[in-house]
Amino acid sequence: MTFDPVLNDAREDRRSLDEYLIFDVGPASYLEPITEKGRNNFRVTAYNPDRFIESHSKGMHKYCVTRELFNADLVISLPKVKTHQKAGITAALKNIVGLNGDKDFLPHHRIGGTGKGGDCYPGDSTVRYLAERAFDEANRNKGNFLFSIWRKVGSLLWRLSFPGRYDDPGAAWYGNDTTWRMVMDLNLIVYFGTADGKLASSQQREFYSLSDGIIGGQGNGPLFPDPLPLGIVSFTNSSALHDVCMAYLMGMNVDKIPLLRAALEFMESGDWQIRLDKSEVPVAELKNHSVSVAMPPGWVGYES
Repeated sequence: MTFDPVLNDAREDRRSLDEYLIFDVGPASYLEPITEKGRNNFRVTAYNPDRFIESHSKGMHKYCVTRELFNADLVISLPKVKTHQKAGITAALKNIVGLNGDKDFLPHHRIGGTGKGGDCYPGDSTVRYLAERAFDEANRNKGNFLFSIWRKVGSLLWRLSFPGRYDDPGAAWYGNDTTWRMVMDLNLIVYFGTADGKLASSQQREFYSLSDGIIGGQGNGPLFPDPLPLGIVSFTNSSALHDVCMAYLMGMNVDKIPLLRAALEFMESGDWQIRLDKSEVPVAELKNHSVSVAMPPGWVGYES
């Protein structure tokens, strides 16, 4: 791919969309409960919001997934354990987003504050909302001179709104109620998706994760983390169980992180085991081995 950083414009795709399967999760989507009929309110920072009209609406939730997944009986993922601005934690569950082939299919948040039915920031700020709309216009005008003009307007309005600690145009805070749902949708596809674009009632392939947490990431992850000496390498056949375990080892409050609450519901009941240094342990035991982890700015103090 070639990219113009001044105009924020991708000039050429590296892979054709023909190499991907457009998979519609439909009403089974975790996004369905927050999807408003007739309103295009999903956003991903720096992308044209109008593309979501084609991929996400009431009863329709499409994802662009690499076809190689559906030709495999066994998949091994290689995540890095880190904190995450929008989801709280990124490990086995979040790493699956790498199967996506087009970010226009990946809702990261909803426009507006919580007072306007969005989840970009708390409250209801008209100036901040106008800033978001200006950013929308910038993203609609990638590749021409209007991009930089609208971008400057949006940045000015955002500063004039006097943003607080949890205010971020990319919804990098604990109140983001969209990203974790998108992550769980992709996990539905990984575990239950078939090559004809349907969700089966039984698991379709073995999925393992070999995770590197020797030096993980903390603070403003996933893009700007500080080193986290977690000192662990893990191997699992349950992404959900794995991330719950990593969260306990990172000292997180599992019940207060939406992605992990969904993971607990996603886990098959019954015969799962956790082995730590060759010994089987209950999940609660992992709390005794936890380290102190710095959370992203929008999560500080919330998860404790």
